[in-house]
Amino acid sequence: MLKVLRAGQRQLFVAYRQRQNQRLDAEEYGPCPYCYGYYPKKILSRHNNNCKFANAAGSRKRLAVESGLLLPKSKQGSTILRRVIESMRNDEISRIVKSDDTILAFREKLCAQWGNDDEQHNDIRQKLKEVARLLKDTRSCSGNVEKSLENFIYPDAFKFITQSRKNVAGFDGNTNTYATPSLALKIGSTLQKCLRILISKGIETNKG
Repeated sequence: MLKVLRAGQRQLFVAYRQRQNQRLDAEEYGPCPYCYGYYPKKILSRHNNNCKFANAAGSRKRLAVESGLLLPKSKQGSTILRRVIESMRNDEISRIVKSDDTILAFREKLCAQWGNDDEQHNDIRQKLKEVARLLKDTRSCSGNVEKSLENFIYPDAFKFITQSRKNVAGFDGNTNTYATPSLALKIGSTLQKCLRILISKGIETNKG
């Protein structure tokens, strides 16, 4: 499925077909984040309300974002990505951003979604720095400076990410509060997006 979308050729098998006189381009379809069936993007929210695999009803915007994370990266996103990365300071955090495969895929998605708006470039850089700082701290917590973000998302290593999320957001065990609670929420949201990207990667690998 992903190979067909990436190549723009051959037939796309979808879970929901329009009437014969209402043909849609492949770009107008997107995968459900829960059952992975392909539906017209305009009815994805309606499908979500009835999807037996969905754990909660989601807003149109959230579903669109999560569906987009399962799609192959765009050439346009790659072009914008170079501009965003080139503007980052050359330090350890930027080197992590440039070298980790999952962060690479995440930044591709960010650039594809919001890169056309120059005002969003700073927000994209900020999100990349946040997840890179998380990975840096996670490596420190685990004592393994070579592991990737993908390695830490596996269940047996996720405890290190949980601890690092607290560290990066300034968690105080005495008061049970965060110095920057919004950062803890942002990191949680970013990790969910990275997980979607890894799921997409797994689907593509398993289906060849």
